[in-house]
Amino acid sequence: MTEAVGGWILDKTIVPGAKLTQGDLIKFEGEEDPLKRAGIVVTADCDLERKRHARLVTLIPVVTVDVIMEYYLLLEDCENKKERK
Repeated sequence: MTEAVGGWILDKTIVPGAKLTQGDLIKFEGEEDPLKRAGIVVTADCDLERKRHARLVTLIPVVTVDVIMEYYLLLEDCENKKERK
């Protein structure tokens, strides 16, 4: 069974023994911050396989265009307009 998240299709369960790889999409259930709800693994596969990542995995947040507009572009535009006054 699968569920959709912002245009992605995610497996509901991960099989035992599954390995994390570069490009995997990770969803964090119950996370309220839109920047922390989902991310794509960008840590290199070779580092993951050889455990050369110090148990830290780098993720790039996956967000909707609405979130980018609301949290970044609109705020930046408002700040620029305030500074001009």
